[in-house]
Amino acid sequence: MDGLAAYVQNFEEASATPAKTKVETREERKLRKRKEKQELISYKIEQGIALWNANENARATTDAYRTLFVGRISFETTESKLRREFEVFGTIEKIVMVQDKEGKPRGYAFIEYSRKSEMSVQP
Repeated sequence: MDGLAAYVQNFEEASATPAKTKVETREERKLRKRKEKQELISYKIEQGIALWNANENARATTDAYRTLFVGRISFETTESKLRREFEVFGTIEKIVMVQDKEGKPRGYAFIEYSRKSEMSVQP
């Protein structure tokens, strides 16, 4: 026997050959990761919607028509200074000074009066 004929008997069977593993391309990997991220975001949104209760927010206003927005406040301004300046117009129920995650003031606040008519300046 000459050539390869002597070695044909040593070849493995086609059924014993392991299946080829598919390697994903860069585009496929990007699409897969994008899809996984979108699924994670939608899951988090669904969980947030399920757990959210508007009545649990203690800082929320009870009546938006009695709430005054005050912007461009100095960062050194305190709640007591705001109360002193705006109590002239009427009885204040609550003042919420908005702060960032570190507790630093953001420069605006919401002042809730006891009545809607107290928010307007009378000539």
